[in-house]
Amino acid sequence: MVSGEKADDPLYITAIDQVRQNVGRSGLFYVCDSKMMSMETRLHLAAGGDTYLGPFPKVQILEEALTILLEPVWSGEQPLESVERNGVKIAKGFESSVLLKGKQGEKEVEWTERRLSVCSLQHAKVANQAFEERLAQTEHELSSLNERGRGKEHFRNTKSLEQAALAVIEKHKVTARFQEHLPDHHPNCRPNSPVHHATHCCSEAHPGNLRNARFALQLASYQSPKLNLK
Repeated sequence: MVSGEKADDPLYITAIDQVRQNVGRSGLFYVCDSKMMSMETRLHLAAGGDTYLGPFPKVQILEEALTILLEPVWSGEQPLESVERNGVKIAKGFESSVLLKGKQGEKEVEWTERRLSVCSLQHAKVANQAFEERLAQTEHELSSLNERGRGKEHFRNTKSLEQAALAVIEKHKVTARFQEHLPDHHPNCRPNSPVHHATHCCSEAHPGNLRNARFALQLASYQSPKLNLK
């Protein structure tokens, strides 16, 4: 037992060793939680000849790696397999494999990890709805930047207008979905005269908003005989 402020991740290796000692062998199959899916723990399991299945925590899924993983899906190169429950389609996903290497003491360890990328259709629907609401709110706030009236800020140059627009886009976390088309200040205008042109932005949502489904993605990995998504 450890106090609440301490991480319990390192305890898994001790627990695994105790199980091996009590059972008298390795080659066991562990169903893990996300905390047990640290690289150190997975390496320890593989080094001892054990296999495992568990979900990755979000902190282990880098944004760049996730983009690379999903790009073949957006391009249509990666087919998706449906997951059904009681005849109802509830998710889509695919399997990929990654060769992992590590060192435990003086021992070099190498193993193949299969990874299941599964997207819940219900969670994706909720994520898409929330994303569309953020898009609409962003477009509304961008349009209001150009409204004139008492208490409204007058932008004297395109740079200040651009900074205000970017702040709105970043606030709603839709940076990758907008293209900015800011007006050039007319050369005949007086210095510091207000910029009245509207900031025109267009959303670049992927067809069917499939890209937004990444927020509903669950990535799990396993080292065991081949599993079926169904």
